[in-house]
Amino acid sequence: MDRADVNGDALPGKVMKAPEEPFFRVRLNLGGSFAQEERWPAAAWNVPLDPPEYAFMGGGDAVGSAGPRATRAA
Repeated sequence: MDRADVNGDALPGKVMKAPEEPFFRVRLNLGGSFAQEERWPAAAWNVPLDPPEYAFMGGGDAVGSAGPRATRAA
């Protein structure tokens, strides 16, 4: 699970994508709480999420953050 502003309201929602699921699990940030989970369709990702060079990280997640500047998920 990562936090990202996915709807342009400047509030980081909760976003997750399991490799085997054809959708993102999204909970929009309402300011004081989070909305119920929504499923947003996603095209198939033909990219390995756990390449050998990242094995030390303990497993992949299809959504990632590059730090505080990464605030939007496409």
